Amino acid sequence: MKWKVRAPEGVEAVVLASAVYTGHWLKEAREFSSRLAPVLATRPVWLFSSGPTGDPSSFAQDAVDVATVLAATGALDHRTFAGRIDKDRLSFGERVIAKALHAAVGDFPGWDAIADWTRSIETTLWTTGKG
Repeated sequence: MKWKVRAPEGVEAVVLASAVYTGHWLKEAREFSSRLAPVLATRPVWLFSSGPTGDPSSFAQDAVDVATVLAATGALDHRTFAGRIDKDRLSFGERVIAKALHAAVGDFPGWDAIADWTRSIETTLWTTGKG
């Protein structure tokens, strides 16, 4: 079932995320951020991307769409966290793309980095009176 958030009423802060697929945020995340950008720009917003795999220090750049979403929402920060590739769930075309991009196969969440980032968000919210 699909649902649409009309406005984040009663929400004081937002963490908005998208999987990254072939270098882009998912269409639904891009549309959501575009549609709600005027409202999001009035709140503290953080963004994260999940999708590249392997060592996070090797990620060359953010997803193509991130700069636009950052500008539209006024997000305070964006982070990219490593994702997961399960080769058994990929279509033939996706396996070809993963091989061509030399994508690391496996699960690389980087839980320590994620926990550190969420603590920094919590600290910001408490020090600004939003938490």
